[in-house]
Amino acid sequence: MQNKKNNGSVQPSAMESDQDFQERVARKAYELFEDRGQAPGDDVEDWLVAERLVKRESSSPKARQQKL
Repeated sequence: MQNKKNNGSVQPSAMESDQDFQERVARKAYELFEDRGQAPGDDVEDWLVAERLVKRESSSPKARQQKL
């Protein structure tokens, strides 16, 4: 089950602080921006995709084992 804010953004797992989650999302969104050739105009989409990717990474079995 995914935790979501009222605005629809994906929330971090229980073992990760909100600040850590936001930092990881910011790094991932910037990577997406760079992968697009740093073209402006898709910052919101980059952020939303980054949230989903970070959440997926956080919930993978490998990621859960690394946190233990």
